[in-house]
Amino acid sequence: GGAPGVHGAYGDNFTLMPQFKKELEDGLLPLYSAQAQMVDLSDLKTKLQQANFSVRVEFWNIKFINTVLNVCKDHMPGLLTMSLDRNEIETLSAFKNLSTLVPTVQNLSLSDNSLKSSSELKFLEGLKLRELRISGNPVCTEEGRDKLKFHQAVKSAFPTLVNLDGEEPKGIKIEFCIPAPTVLPPEQGSFFERPDLEQPIVEFVRKYFTLYDSNRADLYSAYTDTCYFSVTIPGRKRSESGDGGSAGTLPPNEAKAYFESNRNLTDAHGDMSKRITCKKTGVIAAMDKLPKTVHNSSSFVVDVLMLPPFPNSATTMCKLMIRGTFAEKTQGGQERQRSFHRTMVLCHPAPPQSGWPLIICNDQLNIRNASVPFAPASNGSPAAPAPAPLAAAVPIQPQALAMHAGGSPGAAGAGSPGGAAPDAQVQQQMVHQLMVMCPGPSAELSAQCLQQSHWNFDTAVTSMRNFIASQGGGMPA
Repeated sequence: GGAPGVHGAYGDNFTLMPQFKKELEDGLLPLYSAQAQMVDLSDLKTKLQQANFSVRVEFWNIKFINTVLNVCKDHMPGLLTMSLDRNEIETLSAFKNLSTLVPTVQNLSLSDNSLKSSSELKFLEGLKLRELRISGNPVCTEEGRDKLKFHQAVKSAFPTLVNLDGEEPKGIKIEFCIPAPTVLPPEQGSFFERPDLEQPIVEFVRKYFTLYDSNRADLYSAYTDTCYFSVTIPGRKRSESGDGGSAGTLPPNEAKAYFESNRNLTDAHGDMSKRITCKKTGVIAAMDKLPKTVHNSSSFVVDVLMLPPFPNSATTMCKLMIRGTFAEKTQGGQERQRSFHRTMVLCHPAPPQSGWPLIICNDQLNIRNASVPFAPASNGSPAAPAPAPLAAAVPIQPQALAMHAGGSPGAAGAGSPGGAAPDAQVQQQMVHQLMVMCPGPSAELSAQCLQQSHWNFDTAVTSMRNFIASQGGGMPA
């Protein structure tokens, strides 16, 4: 009269004999909630014993589990949630038909059992689980020490999983359901949260990068005494080889110039805090070690956002984010095209003795391979600037500028007296310097002025100042 054993209760079709299946069915149906579409099979042995059912609970036996799953299939339509907590389950091999017999299950709880390996989950593959509870199993102690790896193992068994033990699985690849092909909106130009800071920022940027390209020591007064500076280049996997950079990374032979300064934490080794340079003497020394550059001012796009003010202070703080391209000069005279993103925290106004409209408190520079290299125009002058606030074109006829230069319209493009025009790099530097000396005109107009002045810088400065004066002391809006 004892409970039916393995040999007496199971038939030949991997399920219980009909009389015992009916008894198990009677014991399971009260555990089902049609409203919640859930069946609570936790601590099933105790529940069946308390209800005076004699069927032996054996979670390791595929015939017993198949009988349970068939009851769920036949009497629990649309079952979404199944709890198997506290059943001393050591293996899930008997559950290999779960995804076939009850494929609607999306939420499964296996907490407080005796599972020792995440490999057991392979027997449940095929279920489109959204939530899995597995806490309280030995596997969580052993494999859970490396949480990321453990979560990835579970996620590989259930790609649709969004909740693992009450949290989002680590290491999920985020994808966006954007139809292909998709035309993205055009890139916006520069942005100034406070319009009154536009002119000081434009003046600051022009002056800063002119000096950065020519003599970085002259940037000393542009930084506060307690400033900070750091440089990063994109991380590169240790296993990568070859000279070709990808996704903006610099090839190893080219990245060497930045290894000493690089503070990218994905490539961290040693004390990375030492790669944050503080105080302006150290900042200038750090920048002086970086490769020589020629920035393309027409590529610059800036965003300026205001920061919370100091209490009881007239000083304004803002964050300047500027991106663009530049040519990196090598010792062999070659040029490598780079793109950069620079973030500065600026104070306004700067101390009068600094000679700057704003002064830098914090400076972070990120350098990547340029996706679109820039080059001077075919006539040797800088390329025309993009329609952005930093390079707004000035409506002016070449003849008008030539008159202020004391020349004629036909003088434009002539070389230096007695020799050829300077090379493209020197021309670019002269254009930048003229824009600093005579703020307002665009790069295109400044290059035109230099051409008409036969690349005599002093003559160009005089001509440009005369022209600006003729416009009423400022450039047209």
